[in-house]
Amino acid sequence: MLCAMPLAGAQESSSLRTNAPPPPIIRAIREVLDLSSTDLARKPPVEVRAVVICFDPDFKLFFVHDGTGSIYVHNRGPEIEFAPGQLLEIKGAAAAGRFSPILDARLVTKAGTAPLPPAQRASDTHLVSGRLDAQWVETAGVVRSQTLRRGRLYLKLASGPLRFSAYLQQCDTNVADLVNSRIAIRGLAAVKLDNEGGLAGFQLFANSLADVQVLTPSPSDAASAKPRPAKELHGFGASRLADHRVRAQGLVVARGSRTGFLLQDPTGTIEVQCLSRSDAMPGDVVDATGFLSARPCPPRVEDAVVRKIGEAEQATPFHLAAGTPLRLNHQNTLVETEAELVNRAVPQPDLVVLTLRQGSQTFQALLFATNAVRGLARLQLGSRLLVAGLCRLESEGRMTGDAGISCEWCGTTCLPEAAAQTPTEPVFNLWLRSPADVRVVRGPAVEVTRTDMTLAGLVAFIAIAAPAGVIAVAMVSRRRRRELEGIMRKQMALQAEVQESEQQVRRSLEERERLAQDLHDDLIQSIYSVGLRLEDCRRQMRVSPETTENRLASSVAALNDIIRNVRNFISGLETKILNGREFRTALKSLALTTSDGPSPLAIDVDLAAAERLSSSEATQLLNIAKEAMSNSLRHARASRVSVSLKAAANGIRFEVQDDGVGFDPQSVTPRGLGLRNMASRAKDMGAEFEIVSAAGKGCSIIVTFPKRTIV
Repeated sequence: MLCAMPLAGAQESSSLRTNAPPPPIIRAIREVLDLSSTDLARKPPVEVRAVVICFDPDFKLFFVHDGTGSIYVHNRGPEIEFAPGQLLEIKGAAAAGRFSPILDARLVTKAGTAPLPPAQRASDTHLVSGRLDAQWVETAGVVRSQTLRRGRLYLKLASGPLRFSAYLQQCDTNVADLVNSRIAIRGLAAVKLDNEGGLAGFQLFANSLADVQVLTPSPSDAASAKPRPAKELHGFGASRLADHRVRAQGLVVARGSRTGFLLQDPTGTIEVQCLSRSDAMPGDVVDATGFLSARPCPPRVEDAVVRKIGEAEQATPFHLAAGTPLRLNHQNTLVETEAELVNRAVPQPDLVVLTLRQGSQTFQALLFATNAVRGLARLQLGSRLLVAGLCRLESEGRMTGDAGISCEWCGTTCLPEAAAQTPTEPVFNLWLRSPADVRVVRGPAVEVTRTDMTLAGLVAFIAIAAPAGVIAVAMVSRRRRRELEGIMRKQMALQAEVQESEQQVRRSLEERERLAQDLHDDLIQSIYSVGLRLEDCRRQMRVSPETTENRLASSVAALNDIIRNVRNFISGLETKILNGREFRTALKSLALTTSDGPSPLAIDVDLAAAERLSSSEATQLLNIAKEAMSNSLRHARASRVSVSLKAAANGIRFEVQDDGVGFDPQSVTPRGLGLRNMASRAKDMGAEFEIVSAAGKGCSIIVTFPKRTIV
């Protein structure tokens, strides 16, 4: 998201004309950047002579520099192609952008050429603080991956724990391999915002490879480097290896996704995440080359390239005695235990998730394999199973002690500066290797035997073929028939409940996978950004204490945004199933919690239409309503929002409408999480998703259920 761009629906001031003298014309970009929000609202006139530093019509990039600073230009005149190095004369007005000020241009005239200005050396602290948004900067980092698509080079870089992206125009197919090299890159800095408008990192837009300088070439070929033991790849001591690629070898003990698996050698276990889908299977001995995760624990190698080098036999699982729960000392150990099956979900065609209960402890067993569904298809709820898999701690390490964190993974204080927190109960899961890791010890308590099914079928046949009740009574007692009918009804109800639960868990897991990357890219980066800003405040306090108040206030606001995002993230993973009859009540509760003041929300729900929604549809609609209502109140600055659910000729129509600033749906970045998630939810339900909006005309989010999807 380019945050220097204009606010959607920005309009001219409608203030009455007075005899007051016109405001002075601003002739330097730095003066525009220094304007307060009150001054920007007046849209003072601007006339500058500046050079183009970045122009890309596809990304809507148009930035200029006049020697005092750079700024985004919103050109209201005819569309003209510009190029870096062109000198322009621009007349327009200053205005507020989504993050930093912009130049609202009425007239842009070419006036020759000029050299690009020298780039400002930028530290991580300044970049993530947002102070250099829309500025021409230079920074450095290690290239984690590179991709060439349609003449653009996409780079992912790391600088310590900071991750950011860079986009380069005008690149041909002969681009050298920059992965694992430390480079200096010059480009236009643009902050990234999260769903709540808080800082979530930054990105760079460079013009060409001429803006890239290799500072340190990639070290010796990683393929020939000596593999490192797993124990060296986690804990505090692994920080010295974080800048460049590392190599590991070991046995694949389990898989957890299309790109991830667990690698084990005699010294320990690490998780490997590949650049693309991996064919590594349990029992394969592989060689993995990649980058260490920013966090020292749990150990993980990211963006890895993997090749198979052999095969080996898996170890024999350690059998846990009956009633023994999974504990921390079982972490990364192949164990075997008995438990009761309480749920079975198939979130993906090649992934089965079994929810198991052993006494008071509940855990999950995950099997990722091409034959996973077929191998476990006959498991019945309530069965007693013997499962074998690698024990993994799902929740992050408990924090204890006064000086740091006692890590659940390495048993040491690997983050010495962290504060103590209250211990929480750990959550475990088992990563299975194949369907053979699951064996049925005992079937469910209520089970329809083959004899009962045959007898029930015979009763049904006789009831159709002979006079009602005559021959049936002769062959089967009335009591036995009622028992069989009751058993069959229970089985049918149980099957329907299981199918509904599987669908709900599938959607929850898909949502969890979709949000996992957002959690890493947005929340963690935001927390790191706040830390850097507070560090900057501490230094500034010694020099100019009076200037730190605004920065501290900004940091507090950012932390509040992060807390709100965490709450939204947690609520996005809830698996509660909503009833159609409860939909209106749930919407009213949502209205009370969404608005900070007197609620501007109007709820109009047709109860008959709501009762026609299935539980999954009602739950998905509530999540869509939550996202749409939040966008209307926080981003569109709407004074009134209406939410309606009504029967329509073509099914059921759900709509969230506001009177906010509106926007052009065609210009919305495809990376916008809110709209993307709403569209994805509608698609999952087989419903039609529509956005009706225009600048200054409000917005309507419409979800239409065709009749065939209504239960």
